[in-house]
Amino acid sequence: MEFKGGELHKNERHSPAISSTDFYKSLKEAVGKCLLEGDDADLPECAKIFDSKYWPENLGKHLTFGEAEIRKLAQKFHLNEREEVRGFHEYLQENTFPDILLPLKNTLGTIAVSSSECERGFSQMNLIVTSTTSSILVRTTSALLFIRIVGPSLTQVKLSKYVDSWLLQEHHSAVDTKSKKRSRNDECTSQDMLKLWKLLE
Repeated sequence: MEFKGGELHKNERHSPAISSTDFYKSLKEAVGKCLLEGDDADLPECAKIFDSKYWPENLGKHLTFGEAEIRKLAQKFHLNEREEVRGFHEYLQENTFPDILLPLKNTLGTIAVSSSECERGFSQMNLIVTSTTSSILVRTTSALLFIRIVGPSLTQVKLSKYVDSWLLQEHHSAVDTKSKKRSRNDECTSQDMLKLWKLLE
């Protein structure tokens, strides 16, 4: 077995010492591969323009503030540059997100802020999509993944409105006496089989 071109072996008495310089160099390269590269490396810097603490003191003197970043983000996510720039100017004036700017804001909100967040997402997806549930739709998987990651716990969910909407669709409740009685397997079991099971106890 090898790691980064180096052969791994058991810690024996005559094993050569690991070079700390080579170790940290390999670690740096491995971490660097996990970071954004190229055009994607500019995304965090471009997204900072939505935070007011990075704005200049006098916006009136900076008429084109943020336009370059907005255009770059619009090109990256295939959005209308002119509409996004106009929406950003409205955001600067009113300090509220206009409807034109919501697609860009929502798109930026889907980007994972750390590798640990990605790992949690993949871990939950592996629990949802298994060999027995591999045929579920992508839309269903996305909804279940959203619930598992950002959804509240069952003790905090108020399910009464969902139950009421279910009953209003003419479904039967679990305690409805008019619903058909569930047939149990033990009621159809023959006496001979019951005697055999008792012998095996």
